[in-house]
Amino acid sequence: MTIQEPMPRASPGEACALTEVIGWEQTGDLVDPDRPASEADMLLLLLAEENSRRGLGRLRDFRLIAEGGVGLVRHAFDPSLGRHVAVKSLRPEFRGRRGYVERLLREARATAQLEHPGIVPVYDVGIDEEAGVFFSMREVLGLTLREIVDGLRQGDAPTARRYTQARLLSIFVRLCQAIAYAHSRGVIHRDLKPENVVVGDYGEVLILDWGLVRSLGNHDDQDAGPKVEIVPGDRTPANLTLDGAVSGTPKYMSPEQARGENSRVDERSDIFSLGVLLYEMLTWTPPFSGADTKEVLAKVAKAICTAPRKAAPERGISRDLEAVCLRAMAADPAHRYQAVQELVDDLFACQDGRAVSARRAGPGVRLWRFMRRHAGVSITVSTLLTVILLTLAGVGAAAVPPVRQAHGQRQDCAPAPSACPLGGIAPSRSCLRVRTGRRAHLHCAGAVH
Repeated sequence: MTIQEPMPRASPGEACALTEVIGWEQTGDLVDPDRPASEADMLLLLLAEENSRRGLGRLRDFRLIAEGGVGLVRHAFDPSLGRHVAVKSLRPEFRGRRGYVERLLREARATAQLEHPGIVPVYDVGIDEEAGVFFSMREVLGLTLREIVDGLRQGDAPTARRYTQARLLSIFVRLCQAIAYAHSRGVIHRDLKPENVVVGDYGEVLILDWGLVRSLGNHDDQDAGPKVEIVPGDRTPANLTLDGAVSGTPKYMSPEQARGENSRVDERSDIFSLGVLLYEMLTWTPPFSGADTKEVLAKVAKAICTAPRKAAPERGISRDLEAVCLRAMAADPAHRYQAVQELVDDLFACQDGRAVSARRAGPGVRLWRFMRRHAGVSITVSTLLTVILLTLAGVGAAAVPPVRQAHGQRQDCAPAPSACPLGGIAPSRSCLRVRTGRRAHLHCAGAVH
């Protein structure tokens, strides 16, 4: 099942009514009376009718939270429910332009239909006399992934203590699970970057800004709107585009996006962006950089970057983690993970000390992993082998005959006195037995009385 359920088309006459609702003509973006209204047009008419131009009148205490190239996000308080919300709308110069209004409405609908703990819930959508089209959503308190990585790179001690590699990997897994859910609903994000991921004060991991969202398999209607050659970042106007144009953030987009091949963009494009995020979370630096946007896009298009372990040897990145990261960032979509869950499974395998699909391990590595996973069994087997070896050593020592004395060693002997043929006591003797080769010779010396 996919989201973005189609709405009925409006008649040309209804489409013309939009000139009064939004004021397209004020910006020269006139409604064509011979063209059926789009789904966004119908939604605008519906909002104008249901809201009675109520707009943002019930909200108060507005203050700016963030400002992008096209949109604004403001804090507000809803006294009827007693809660704080975030309100997103367009910058004044874009409020009367059809393409940007449609994009904002598409983002509102897509986000509202993605019900997942990792995706910000949408509360309301409407039209305001001053702000134009807007939607309100949960206000998330916390740090963006950009702020966290920047803090780590700058050596901020509290950030380093709190966001260890293990915790960053846990955050990344939760991010992946939210994207996997979106893919299961038939949509792709297309603009994953550190600024669009918020880590809440109480462990929440939320994905923001679904403005470039697109239904899988749809490369036409949903991409209608202004075309741009390059979108260097948030400060440059961007919209959904057709082949031949580039949409997204260059440092974090996939090679097919960098080449403007939007008809090839699918789940694996988001997987590439996830790999770029993982790279930066491991090394604290983005994999692609350049003097200008053109140079960055050229590198992204070929997926040319330094391997994580080489880029940050001091970070303690394992070979398995590096392999997982580089597979997600493969230049050819066919060589990447084909589903986000495959990436998550390999990350769990890294944590458990099991083999990962991204790297072929030798027998020694596999044995070490087994011993690491089964520490109790390994200790028992090691103890048993030690006992067996010690037992065999003892049996072998008992079976070895006594070692004969070394060559030239003397042994004193004192024979008992014997009868003298002359009737006296035989002279006392001291006998020395000397071993020479295989024969023993007895030398005696005595004193005659």
